Amino acid sequence: MRFFEDVRFGLRTMARSLTVTTVSMLTLAMGIGVNATVFTLSNAVLFRGFPFDQSDRILYLCERNTTRNQRIGGASYPDFREWQARAKSFEGMGAANGMRATISDQTGLPESYQATQISVNLFRLIGQKPAVGRDFTAADEGRGAPQVAILTYGLWERRYGRDPAVVGRTIRINSAPATIIGVMAKDFAFPFSQELWMPLTPTDAFEKRENRFLIGFGRMAKGVNVKAARAEIEGIGHNLASAYPLTNQNFAPVVMTYNEFYLGPMVSIIFETMLVAVGFVLLIACANVANLMLARAAHRAREISVRIAMGASRWRIIQQLLVESVMLSSLGGVLGWLIARWGTRTFDLATVQFGKPAWIDFSMDYHAFIYLALVSVGTGILFGLAPALRLSRLDFHSVLKDGGRGSSTGPRGRRFSGMLVATELALAMVLLTGAGLMIRSFLNIYRAQLGVKRDNILTMRLPIPQTKYAKPDSLIAFHEQLKRRLDAIPGVEVAAITDFLPTGGSLTIPYEIAEAPPVDERRRPTLSALVVSPDYFRAIDAPIIAGRGFTENDGVSGPPVVIVNRRFASKYWPGEDPLGKRLRVFDSGRRRR
Repeated sequence: MRFFEDVRFGLRTMARSLTVTTVSMLTLAMGIGVNATVFTLSNAVLFRGFPFDQSDRILYLCERNTTRNQRIGGASYPDFREWQARAKSFEGMGAANGMRATISDQTGLPESYQATQISVNLFRLIGQKPAVGRDFTAADEGRGAPQVAILTYGLWERRYGRDPAVVGRTIRINSAPATIIGVMAKDFAFPFSQELWMPLTPTDAFEKRENRFLIGFGRMAKGVNVKAARAEIEGIGHNLASAYPLTNQNFAPVVMTYNEFYLGPMVSIIFETMLVAVGFVLLIACANVANLMLARAAHRAREISVRIAMGASRWRIIQQLLVESVMLSSLGGVLGWLIARWGTRTFDLATVQFGKPAWIDFSMDYHAFIYLALVSVGTGILFGLAPALRLSRLDFHSVLKDGGRGSSTGPRGRRFSGMLVATELALAMVLLTGAGLMIRSFLNIYRAQLGVKRDNILTMRLPIPQTKYAKPDSLIAFHEQLKRRLDAIPGVEVAAITDFLPTGGSLTIPYEIAEAPPVDERRRPTLSALVVSPDYFRAIDAPIIAGRGFTENDGVSGPPVVIVNRRFASKYWPGEDPLGKRLRVFDSGRRRR
């Protein structure tokens, strides 16, 4: 009953000082709103995970090279089978391998899509099934089994107009016949971002333990946590390193949640930093409102003194003032909710153009509402406690004697108000310093010199069907013809072909220095390499500081040659002229000198 009396009295008090109420409410709304916005975004990216039941029990398993401080890499199929056979922390395991798939049929022109080869138990393992058609079965992954595929809803909609009759239709994938057997639900994407799924059929290359190109996944058994599952897989990895030192000594298994695997550690750091920053914003808002409440306390001193004189206890005064503060912060929370809805919607629309993953849903679920409610109530208590304690200690005799003047503006009140202002300045300095460092880092990255020319350069990615161009001669002939046609386009000054753009990736190739003793093939070091056409360095305006560039006489039709960077030359031939030095490069079983 007293609570409702305090509510009614608080409404009348806020109405009498409408200006202070409005300013305080808007200040709190901004602080609460940005906090709720960032929490909603963080919740969607870091905590919510897959949009299906018990998605937190799905873990990704891969391997990393400990000698290169590698974060993650592929796992070998023999290692995966060892995990599958020995691990007791999982109800089931599966594996996946990304690939390109070119679809050709009577519907339209051939088009290349990102595909994923998966274990046939994947969808059952995560409790999902196709919305149209059937799931994979064990018969689909056997060697020599007819090729089948399951489409994403997006591909089904764009290429086939959501025609149910597409199930059972035979198309060609990478020039080989394949039957469409199903379509998954809308916005479903697992384990990667792909357009279709195909069964993972083991080949002879799978059996080589040094071939690491698979990503494993598993569903934790009930009662098992991530820490226990990780410890078990790491223990199995340690045993494999002892049993197979040539292939596993420098490799360790990595167990991650989906968010850790897909987003990486930097995204977590960014959102955690944002949460800290908006927390500071809320604290500054609380300090501002607390100062306003202290200023208003000078005008309420006589009112509170009368209540104390009439027998109100100190706790009763604190309770009444805290109810008023929480009411004010709750109104700010309502406005903050509107700000959060607008903020999350704006962020959602802004990230669509950058390829936001389909599984991320920037919406306010019950976790966000609970957070909003707790922040609203906690904020009211935080900024209302100091004025409430201050007013509850009033000497009502002196206040009533001098009419309430100076009751809350004495030395102690001014010291406390000054402390709040100093706190605000300190928090603001931390925010400004952090923001300045982030802006400076961004500008440094944005202005960083890549060492290549970027102006007036147009790039294009062209996936090539591996089955159609399986032989090296046909692949070389295709690229030569493509290069001639690019050179003939009006306005093209120079055209070049490469497998990766600068800073966009590279091939990993084993090598040896010719003058050094041979190394066992499973212990050879690797280098990052690019395969480029002769005009590559001229196209990106990257000068060659010594020697010459490639010519049409190099490569397959001539002597095998390579161009190394300055760092590689300094590592192996310090103080020497690297021109004419020899190394052995091993690529797909072929040795190049």
